[in-house]
Amino acid sequence: ASFLSVVEVDVPRTVGVGAERSRGCGVPAAPLRRLLSAYAALTPGVGYCQGMSYVAHRLLKRFLEPTDDAARGPRDSRDDDDDDDD
Repeated sequence: ASFLSVVEVDVPRTVGVGAERSRGCGVPAAPLRRLLSAYAALTPGVGYCQGMSYVAHRLLKRFLEPTDDAARGPRDSRDDDDDDDD
C-alpha cells in the first residue's frame, strides 16, 4: 500500500536515530510502525497522514512505559480485606 512508504519515512524521524535514540527518547520503531500500518490499513478512508506518528508515539510511550503499579507486581487479594484480625 502507498501509506507504507510514508510510514517508513516518518517512523525514524519520530523515534529518533543515533544520539537521540540513545537518550531514551521513547518508543522502539517496530511497535510504532506496526500501529501506524495497522491503523492505515484498517481505516482506508483516513489512511495515514504526516503527524500521526507523533500522536501514536505519545500513546505508545504512555502505555508501554512501566508504571509504579506494574513494578510492584500483582496485588495480593488478601491485601484488599478490610477485616482487621488484630
